[in-house]
Formats: sequence, structure tokens, C-alpha cells
Amino acid sequence: MVLPASEVSRRKTIMLRNADAFSKRVPLALQKEQRGLAREIQRRQYRDNDVKALGVLYDYVDRVMAHGKGNVACKRGCSACCKAEIALWQLEADLIAAKTGVAVRSVPLDPGRKMTPYTMTTSPCPFLVNETCSIYAYRPLACRTMVSFDADSTLCQFDHRFDTPALMMIDRATTFGGVYEAFNVILHRNGGGAGDIREFFGESPVKVGDNHQA
Repeated sequence: MVLPASEVSRRKTIMLRNADAFSKRVPLALQKEQRGLAREIQRRQYRDNDVKALGVLYDYVDRVMAHGKGNVACKRGCSACCKAEIALWQLEADLIAAKTGVAVRSVPLDPGRKMTPYTMTTSPCPFLVNETCSIYAYRPLACRTMVSFDADSTLCQFDHRFDTPALMMIDRATTFGGVYEAFNVILHRNGGGAGDIREFFGESPVKVGDNHQA
């Protein structure tokens, strides 16, 4: 189903308003903090511990997104993006495996690999349980920065993939440029490949005990 142009236009207005409000709510000091993330994760306590360094980036993104309440469509039970391709690096996959005890596969590095969102429509993320992320505390960077500024998740659905405005989602390069600069530093020294989360953990639902979204 394709939404009428008038409805898409109305939603664009909402998205612009919410994106602007979110940007203004993030404290300037917090915005400036990410400029030093690439330098921070090269300090001794992080230089030899990529998982710990990754935690620094996860924590920063979470602190920024804590200011998005009321301006983003994302909420518990909203799982449209969990049914698309979920970009994951080996380091993040290994972290999920270590925290959950779930077996993980190794995916070789392919420099020519291009991520293609909305390709996985029949197999949800294996960690999606009752429309809720069961590894929320350990979810990858791609999930933490997948944010919709719309009023609801209508345009996130696969059926609307062709009429979804680009401004609907957070601009990672602008909002989290420093985070991804630091992330690339970690990936460079860690190695390992990237792929969809199902390539690392399979397509069947995975039980991870009591780990669930808070």
C-alpha cells in the first residue's frame, strides 16, 4: 500500500519538527563529547580491550538518544526494523555471544560488501521475541542508531519502503559522526567481517534466558 502524497507530506512536516526538537534537546556539552571519542578509545584501558571500547560508544549513543523521548516513533513493541537487514560486525556478534551464551559463526571480511536494508522480510531478527528485542542491552550500533522521527512506525513497514522520506531516519553521519569515526578505529584493529545478524546467528528464533528489554 502506498500512502497518498498529502499524507507523506504531512508526515514530512512532523519529521522535520521532531528532528529539530531532538537536536535542540541534546546538550551542547554532550554533542562536543563525541569529538574526543576516537581519541578516548585509544587510551590504554581501551586500546587492548575492544569490547570495553565498544561499550564506550554504546553508552554515548544511549545517552544522546535518552533525549529523544517524545520526538521519535521508536518504542517497545515497535519491531519493523527488526525484520529488515541488520548490519553487524564480528566484534559485535562476539559480544552478543559472550553475553548470552549463544553460539556465533565467523563471517569473513568482504570489502565489497554493501548493506541493503529491507531485504529480509520473511525472517525477523533471531533475537526478536514477542515483538521485543531480547538482547536490548547488547544490541549493535546499527540498531542503536536506527531512529525514526515520524509520529508512528507506519512508514517503517516493508510495504512503505518506496515512499519513506530519507529525513525520516536519523542522519548517522551528522548526529553520530564522531561515534562512527571511533567505531572504525576499533574495527580496524579488531578485524573480522560484517554481515546481516542472521549470518552470524542463523534465522531461527534464539532463546537467551532472562535477557530482555528493560
